[in-house]
Amino acid sequence: MGWTFYDSSGRKLNTASTLIDNLDIDGATDIGAAIVDADLFIIDDGAGGTNRKTAASRIATYIGSAFTFVGGNTTEVTETGFSAADSIAVAGISIAADAPIDVTFVGRRTTSGAAARPIAGFKINSTTVQEAATANGVNSYYDFQNSSLAADGGGMILLLPRITNYQQGIIAHQFNSGAATGENSSGGQSIKPVIDALMPIATITSLTMRILNIDTSDPDPDPSMDSMFVFSRAVA
Repeated sequence: MGWTFYDSSGRKLNTASTLIDNLDIDGATDIGAAIVDADLFIIDDGAGGTNRKTAASRIATYIGSAFTFVGGNTTEVTETGFSAADSIAVAGISIAADAPIDVTFVGRRTTSGAAARPIAGFKINSTTVQEAATANGVNSYYDFQNSSLAADGGGMILLLPRITNYQQGIIAHQFNSGAATGENSSGGQSIKPVIDALMPIATITSLTMRILNIDTSDPDPDPSMDSMFVFSRAVA
C-alpha cells in the first residue's frame, strides 16, 4: 500500500501532479539577498505540462538580450587642477567593436555660479575621442551650464559600432537638474560633439570621463564626476 501525503491545510498531494496552489509561498522564508544568476525558478516548458527548473540568468537573457548592463562606477572623483584629466571610469569590461553602447554619467558643481561648473570629455580605452576643453569661448563637449546653484548635471552618450566608416558615430544628449537659472535649467539639449580623435576599431576594455575645472580664479569650487553606467546593445 502506497503512502498518501497532505499539506498543512489537509489538501492531498498527488506525486504525479501537485497543484501549484498547494505551494505555501507566503509562508516560505524570504531569500534575504539579491537574486543572482545561479538562483532557480520553476517553469512549464512550452506550457505543455512539462515542468523544468531554470536559472535566473536565463530570465535576464530573455528580458534583456538586446540591452545588457556592462558595468558602473559611483566613486566620486574631484578635479582640483585646471587641466583636463581622467575622472570616473568603468574598466575591466569587454565590448566588441561592432556592438553599440549607451553611457550615462553625472557630475556636479560644488558651489554655485558659472565658473564652478565642469566641462566633461570622453575616452575610449586609451584614446581621448572628445576632450574636455574650451576653444574660442565655445566648450567642445558637455558643459554643465550656468546656474545660480550648486547642482547635478549629466548626459547620455550613444556610441555606434566602432567599425570602418563609423568611427565618428557618437550621439550625445545633455541634461541638467536642480538648476534655478541658466541655459539648460529646465531640461537638456542634444549636442553635436566635437570629435578630437576617431573611435578605435577594437574591443572596448574601459570607458573614462574626462573633466576640466574652468574656475581658474578660485581653486575651491572644484567640480566632480560621481557616477557612470555602461550598457551594451545587441549587435545588429
